Amino acid sequence: MRPKINPDLTTYLHDHLAGANAAVEVIALLQKHLEELVLINFLNSLLIEVQQDKLTLETIFLSLGLGPSIIKDGAAWVSSRVVSLKVRGGKTVFGAFEGLEFLSLGIQGKLHLWKALERSAACGGVQAKPDFRLLIERLRHNIRMLKIFALPSRLSLYKGYLAKKSSHRNQGSQHFPRSATRLREGRIQ
Repeated sequence: MRPKINPDLTTYLHDHLAGANAAVEVIALLQKHLEELVLINFLNSLLIEVQQDKLTLETIFLSLGLGPSIIKDGAAWVSSRVVSLKVRGGKTVFGAFEGLEFLSLGIQGKLHLWKALERSAACGGVQAKPDFRLLIERLRHNIRMLKIFALPSRLSLYKGYLAKKSSHRNQGSQHFPRSATRLREGRIQ
């Protein structure tokens, strides 16, 4: 007889499976609209790794005697659509940035999942024992790569913000001398 599984663990695993499904959607959208070949190649390898992680999670599900959750799967489908709309498929600089940030957050979460399951496996809680050290190292590499790829998006967004702020300042500075003159002349109190 299998030990009773904590429902929180079940929810946690289902959430990560849902996140993997959403990541597959976001990667596919980014691949369609991005032009940087190096980033597209990275996303291709990341997609393969996300799919492998998904299989690993499904194996863990089976080893724990857990089945699919129709409610969680439905919620995952809806959330992946929302995320897809939010990142706008990477069609804009901000959409690409949001997509990369979403993937980065998901990878950070998956890193914590693998670490928790590694500890749980050491305690005998998980029968399927993948090479968690390898999975963790792969995620750390992906985090470093996403930081590199997200940086140009961040810089573009920041430059755009500074350009807007500068144009507002320039417009304001054209009016400032007249206001100062009116204040000096006593027309503005």
